[in-house]
Amino acid sequence: MIIKALALNSDPVMNTYFEAVGLKNSVPEHFRLRLEMCHNLVESAGDLIIKKVDPGIGSQIITSVVLRNQNFPELLIRALDNPDYNQAIVENELRFRRAMS
Repeated sequence: MIIKALALNSDPVMNTYFEAVGLKNSVPEHFRLRLEMCHNLVESAGDLIIKKVDPGIGSQIITSVVLRNQNFPELLIRALDNPDYNQAIVENELRFRRAMS
């Protein structure tokens, strides 16, 4: 996503649009905003492509969240094998389930 967002931000046509509304890459705050906007565009385009390939993806995601085993965070911790992520995984599991259901 980040590489595609950077590429989109550098695109001459997109640059013309951004500069028309006063957002210049040379201004750090503008660059961050532009990159965030490009990231959102790329992510939305990806979502549309996935939905086109698999129209039932939304219900599949909800089903996987609702039905997945309570031990999923432990499985993810083992799979990632990075102690720096363990606390975040545990803390965000419930938040993720609520957001997805």
